[in-house]
Amino acid sequence: MLEKLEKFLKERKKLVFAVVFLLSFLVISFGINQTGETWDEIPYYNAGRHYYFNLSHLDFKSADWSANKEHPPVAKFVYGLFSLPGYTLDGEHYTGGRIASALMMSLTIALTFSFAAELFSLTIGLVAAMTLMFSPPFIAYGRILGMDSISALAFLILAIVCWRFAKSRARPRDYIAPTFALGLAFATRYNTIIGALFGPVAIMLFASWRNNWRKWLGVLLIPSGAAIIFYLIWPFLWSDPIGGVQISFGHWGQVKEWFMGTNYATLPNSYFLTYFLFTTPIAVIALMLIGIIFGKFNREKIYVLCLLTLPFINSFIGIKQGGIRYLLFVWIPIAIFAGYGLVYLLRKIKKKPLQIGLFALFLFYLIFNVVWHYPYYLDYYNELIAGSRGNYQKKLLQLGWWGEGAKRTGDYLNKQAPAGSTIFNNTKPDHTLRNLRDDLRLVAEDENPDYIIVNTNWSWVSGYTPPADYTIVHEEKSAGAPIVSVYKRD
Repeated sequence: MLEKLEKFLKERKKLVFAVVFLLSFLVISFGINQTGETWDEIPYYNAGRHYYFNLSHLDFKSADWSANKEHPPVAKFVYGLFSLPGYTLDGEHYTGGRIASALMMSLTIALTFSFAAELFSLTIGLVAAMTLMFSPPFIAYGRILGMDSISALAFLILAIVCWRFAKSRARPRDYIAPTFALGLAFATRYNTIIGALFGPVAIMLFASWRNNWRKWLGVLLIPSGAAIIFYLIWPFLWSDPIGGVQISFGHWGQVKEWFMGTNYATLPNSYFLTYFLFTTPIAVIALMLIGIIFGKFNREKIYVLCLLTLPFINSFIGIKQGGIRYLLFVWIPIAIFAGYGLVYLLRKIKKKPLQIGLFALFLFYLIFNVVWHYPYYLDYYNELIAGSRGNYQKKLLQLGWWGEGAKRTGDYLNKQAPAGSTIFNNTKPDHTLRNLRDDLRLVAEDENPDYIIVNTNWSWVSGYTPPADYTIVHEEKSAGAPIVSVYKRD
């Protein structure tokens, strides 16, 4: 079976790449607006508006490029471009930016297929792509106008470019691609600077010229070129580059959030590892471990292992918040190793019916997770804590924390609430509830509202309990776990 599949994929590699890209986009973008608005979409959306207004007026004064200055410019250029039709209308219109996010995530998945195919085999690449395509976390951030899909793509491009540079002859022109890849990655999100380590690792593993000190001197110039690219594409830095970077970095500080049942917890260095442990499907974890432990431990496997572990440096020197999203890229080496592990098992089984059965079982498992959690993939938790419902019952990790669910909650109230009803919106963030009928009025709790809305994470953090004369009439759920609840006065 595997030999025939490998031959089939080899004969149609470009077609398979296109199919993976298209199918990924269809999966990620299905019901793309049903998750609702999330916390950070509005600043990216509005920053893109400012960027393209400035460009259209050829305005390059530093102060006019300060919108959303805590983040570098690349994502704002991308989302602004895709949001241009929405800027001509009243209100906020996120669909264009969300489609851009889905396209970038789909490209990431297709590139993972090609990258894993070059490192190991086309079959492993296909399984890796399939794993990403049906992974709730990857889908979740591919549906949001945010930093996470584009930073995962930037990390992956950097990993691929560094690997290819190491296998090149390191001629002067070969330094161009890694310089641009690093510059654009850093101009996408600051923590992608960790990806600069991929280059030295790849050189030590793959380069035939690794002992040539002159070529290493050239490598040392890559960060300088990347810094120049970063400066040139962000007018905010032009008048005062050092001061601008200090202002941008100065926004960041360590936050406290709900973590392992503790309110406003000081987040430990194990934060990201904990989230990956509980938000990666258990079958993917098992196959990943098989892929790491078994089979030939060659240079390619060492490189992917470095791609898996090096980003966790962010656990010790960077900001920790928001679940896995700052290290979303790590899902790519996880998926590659899971593909390696599944193919290893298929080779051991040998009998074709059992091979087909195992492959189909894994695919069904992935698809079931996607269907069961639709459309709230941000709130996926795995079997180690009895799923999302187990997390809800144990109150371990954030649930309904980013404003998701407000859209469908508004749809429910628009359909069911009598004319002139009053609503106390006790959600955090509260700005994501935008789609109510004009006659529905938001009021304070002490005004005896007809309805009360509260999202789960805020109810945990605030300790809020609705008055006794209110009853739950609607809940938005992820795999049985309530993330937004609507109470009606009896």
